[in-house]
Amino acid sequence: MKRILLTFFLLAVLNSPAQGMNVEVSVSHFRPNLLGKYTAGNLLDDNATTVWASSALNHGVGAWFQVDFPEMVALREITIYNGHHGGEFQDFSRIKSGRLLFSDGSEQHFEFEDGAVAQKVEVWPVPTTSVRVLVDAIYPETPTRSMSLAISEVKFSILKGVTVPKAMPEGGLLGELANVIKGFYTKQLTLDEGFLDYFPKQKRAEEEMSFEVFRQIEKQKGMIERLRQAVVNTDDLKFRLMSFKRGVAEVHSFGHYSVVIDQKMVGIPDDSVFTLKKENGDWKVFEIRDYAVN
Repeated sequence: MKRILLTFFLLAVLNSPAQGMNVEVSVSHFRPNLLGKYTAGNLLDDNATTVWASSALNHGVGAWFQVDFPEMVALREITIYNGHHGGEFQDFSRIKSGRLLFSDGSEQHFEFEDGAVAQKVEVWPVPTTSVRVLVDAIYPETPTRSMSLAISEVKFSILKGVTVPKAMPEGGLLGELANVIKGFYTKQLTLDEGFLDYFPKQKRAEEEMSFEVFRQIEKQKGMIERLRQAVVNTDDLKFRLMSFKRGVAEVHSFGHYSVVIDQKMVGIPDDSVFTLKKENGDWKVFEIRDYAVN
């Protein structure tokens, strides 16, 4: 792995002036050349005619480059000059699809059209100390000869600071998953039998036993009817789609939800990662883990 310390200028938004930032760039590998034409430094030299090129291994599939920042930042967008923009575009493979990997373990998928133009990726506002761009698929899709992947230039726009909200708008897929998690917590707290419907077949027997033990404990405490009549408020929960690939979604649920019992409200903090997958058309909870273990 080649690591090069570079200084370049990141555009700082939020109406603040541009600020220089020392960053460290690393790459999975690069194409050997006596003149050093294809090294990582070309990614950030503000010259789209120079390139970083991977080795010819898998035509570039699985290759990556990473930028490490000296402080916590949240990226607004990444602009990638995909392919060789120095007159050899067709001689190198290009990114078709890939992932952004952040320092907290979350991932964001992206896709590109094929062409010698700068293409932008709108980035989730994830506080991170690094971002890795990992190549999952390339153009041409079926190379007829050995090819190296080329990227000519990379530019970033950033939002600085760890106070940037991690939550994402609850629309589309994330909105659907967020509603599943909210329903999960509501039925769990109110001891609703429908709670068990959130689990896949292979986990249901195990969860049914745990649920029954919990119910018996609450019954002995005289809490069953009170919990069934409780009001659960999940409005303060926030969500972030950490990854979605091959039909499996990972969602970070954080913030808190509350339950009102006998006119008393209790807040319950949450910082969990749900792994969900569809079974017979419905989202099921395959795993729940603490976010801190990522």
